[in-house]
Amino acid sequence: MLKSIKLSLIYILINCNLVLASENIKLISIEDVKIIFSTDIKSWNQNLIFLDKKLNMQKLQIENNDSYSLKTFFNNGYVIITPYFKSDAVEYLNLNYTIDKIDTNTLNFISTHFYSFGTYYCNSIKINKNNIIINIKNC
Repeated sequence: MLKSIKLSLIYILINCNLVLASENIKLISIEDVKIIFSTDIKSWNQNLIFLDKKLNMQKLQIENNDSYSLKTFFNNGYVIITPYFKSDAVEYLNLNYTIDKIDTNTLNFISTHFYSFGTYYCNSIKINKNNIIINIKNC
């Protein structure tokens, strides 16, 4: 039950208390990442069924992954949030931002935001055309 409440809070945080890279791009917060890392696979999948009913969210099934992914839309694109589990715990988190127009300021802001997680998590950031892929794991 506590995990369900935490995942419900993720939904609220994603939609209400996000750091903005610009008026159109929303970034996941360190608090959201901590909640996801404290969630087991069963709780994650059960709560995504609830979140899938929201207009700006959709659950996805990625190949070769037992858990669902969460696709969240914003004005200028979307983000796909995919936790990868090992022994029922999150091993790493993949965030795939697809943004219509990426400029240097947006890239710098996103990089700075996610590298600030360095005291808690190790991150890697890859940029490919309109995609920014961020992998987050415990160090």
